[in-house]
Amino acid sequence: MRPRVRVTLTYVSDEEAASSIVKEVESGGGSAAAVPMDLTDHSFIERAVSEAASRHGGLDVLVANAVRWPTDAAGPLAESDPVVWQTALRANLEGTAATVRAAWPLLAQSGHGRIVLISTGVTRQGRAGATAYAATKAGVEGLMAALKWEGRSQAS
Repeated sequence: MRPRVRVTLTYVSDEEAASSIVKEVESGGGSAAAVPMDLTDHSFIERAVSEAASRHGGLDVLVANAVRWPTDAAGPLAESDPVVWQTALRANLEGTAATVRAAWPLLAQSGHGRIVLISTGVTRQGRAGATAYAATKAGVEGLMAALKWEGRSQAS
């Protein structure tokens, strides 16, 4: 018998799309909820992770697929506004790191927690106008590379 899937997904602006995914999971026999989360606000992140763990009695897997794209910082680097770039960094990289930080102890408690961070080929291939996006997702790749070592050292 397949284990029952329990999912909490987050959204920043498209509540309708999030609700549609919740219905799809539930129609397949799973349990799902959607909670708002702003990747630029660490208190939002902590509340969303806490709510997911409370709702489901723990946390087994974190999939961080959130991204600010198309980023407001799209366009040539030379023409980009540093404040807009900072917003992209805050959401895509710092927000992902804050989500992992909030989830880490809950994943450790499960005894078999896993983290999946989603990136993009744009980090290696590039794309015109995607400097902020590519840079932040490359940072996510570096974050994951370091986390695998942190996880190993804590498991020892």
